[in-house]
Amino acid sequence: MKRIKRTPAEIEDLLRSLEGIERATPRPFFATRAEARLQARLDPSPLPWAFRPLTLVGVMTLILALNLSALALYRQQLTTAEEAALSEERFASDWQLTDPFTW
Repeated sequence: MKRIKRTPAEIEDLLRSLEGIERATPRPFFATRAEARLQARLDPSPLPWAFRPLTLVGVMTLILALNLSALALYRQQLTTAEEAALSEERFASDWQLTDPFTW
């Protein structure tokens, strides 16, 4: 490695240029923000809103309500279909329409 040889005058100029340098100061609240960021990395993250107990209870209640309403609608349609079949049978027996090709 090659050493740079400087004259005493150059060294003095260099040292005088360092005299005007002041100590660097960080922006206000820098340390507080840095500590908060580091602490946030260490803390466990909170549960997302979808996995909070109140949200889960609400979603489960909604699913249960939808299932019950679907079941009630299915039963109503089943009852309506049975009544329609019975009314057709009554009509056919009232008019004695047992064989459709007799007229």
